[in-house]
Amino acid sequence: WMAYTVGALGAAAASGDWNPSVYWLGYACLFFLEAATVFTNDWFDYESDRCNRHYGPFTGGSRVLVDKNLSFSELRAGIVMSLMAAAACTGLLMDYLAGNSAVPIVILIMTVLGLGYTVPPLKLAWRGLGELNVAATHSFGVILCGYIFQGGEWNSPFPWLISLPLLLAVMPAIILSGIPDFEADKQAGKRTLAVRLGLGRATLLALTLAAAAPLAVIFIKDPMYIMKKWFSI
Repeated sequence: WMAYTVGALGAAAASGDWNPSVYWLGYACLFFLEAATVFTNDWFDYESDRCNRHYGPFTGGSRVLVDKNLSFSELRAGIVMSLMAAAACTGLLMDYLAGNSAVPIVILIMTVLGLGYTVPPLKLAWRGLGELNVAATHSFGVILCGYIFQGGEWNSPFPWLISLPLLLAVMPAIILSGIPDFEADKQAGKRTLAVRLGLGRATLLALTLAAAAPLAVIFIKDPMYIMKKWFSI
């Protein structure tokens, strides 16, 4: 929600126009897509979650299936209802923003990447691409949605530059969340970055990216000052 709002406010600042109906409708669309993504994650990560002995509040899934709080049929109903709600919001949004061809494209990309995190045939989280997928959708994706929905152009530098530090901050969190799941993911054949790189190298990569995030903010804010300071130019 915060990243989406940053994108929307950036477009409003550039154009001087703000559409609250579009803002809330766009957020509802992303909310229901996120809900469907979470539900499908529980469905397709069931085998890994079932054998995970180190789950916690931030790792190992919601465990609603493992703990039998929900059945597969109930979760399926939640997936269908969330996707139907997202589709309805998308239709209304496209009606509001008729003529803006970037809107359906960015929503389609977000839908494919969101569901493709665990849903076949992409199953990005099982191929070592899930961490990058989450970082990209929760930075570039949602900020670009907020920006485009409020009338901004997709090729404007603002949403891309402002998203970079967020991507660098989100990705280490996702990498580190795979460490408690390491044994279960490896046993289930889920090739997260923690499994592919090993715990030591995955941790080092996460720390490096975390350190790069604030540096990216400084560089974006005043690139010439940094260049002069570091390279004496």
